[in-house]
Parts: sequence; C-alpha cells; structure tokens
Amino acid sequence: MAVLRSFFVFFVLLFVLMVAACSGKKENVSSSSSSLSGPGYSKPGIVKMNKGEKVILNSPDKFIQIFVWLNYEQKVWTDEIGANTNESTSEETFSKEMDKRRASFFKSLSLGENEFIEYSINHNKEIESFLEKNSEYKKAYEDSLK
Repeated sequence: MAVLRSFFVFFVLLFVLMVAACSGKKENVSSSSSSLSGPGYSKPGIVKMNKGEKVILNSPDKFIQIFVWLNYEQKVWTDEIGANTNESTSEETFSKEMDKRRASFFKSLSLGENEFIEYSINHNKEIESFLEKNSEYKKAYEDSLK
C-alpha cells in the first residue's frame, strides 16, 4: 500500500510538473480555442462525461476520468500552440494560453481547478484503492502520463 501511495504521489507531482513544464515553453499562441475532439484526437475510452455536462466530483472514478482527459487535452493544446511557433512569442504568453485552456476545460465541466486538486489531496487513499481494483482505469491513467 505504501508503494502505491508513493506511486500516486509521484504521479500527482508529475502532473504538476507537467503543467509547469508546459507553462515554460517558448512558443506562439493561437487565438483559436481548442476543441475537445479534433483531427487525430478522440476522448479516452474511460471518460464517460462530455463537454458542457456538469460534473460533480464525488468519486475516484470521476477524478481519474477528468485527470486522464485533461492530460490528453494538454497534449493537444501543446501541439496546437506549437504548430504556430514564433521566435518572438514569450514563455509567459504560452503559459497564459495553457492556463486559459485549462480554465476553459474545467469550466466546461462546471468544475473548478482548485476543487479538482483538493479532491486529489483529500481523497488520495480512495483514488489509490480505486486504481488498484480497476486495471482499465489504471492503464488509462498511466498511458495519459506518457
């Protein structure tokens, strides 16, 4: 159990570092908003919710669904922003665009980013246990971090 807890804490920290790393890239920002499904992208299979649907974060499975979906979305956003690379674009501009897209993602689920983070902190044992018992979710979780 201690190993799984360490594993989970590691991945939560990895998630935070990934967000910080995305914020540190020096790339141009497109003014268009990201769609939650675009060319070459499909919502991960475990995700049972949709954009525009109010999500009540009250279970580990919903947390994992959002976590996985968000990770895939951030990859899409990074690619979209990177496609418009311009040497004069600042890291701050890239960071602001990523923040804007993350905020839009959570808003589309009627959920606050802080609520999401607090859930992971306050319910880490339940999340660990859920992942231990649900291999499909665990695989999706791990794959989203690649």
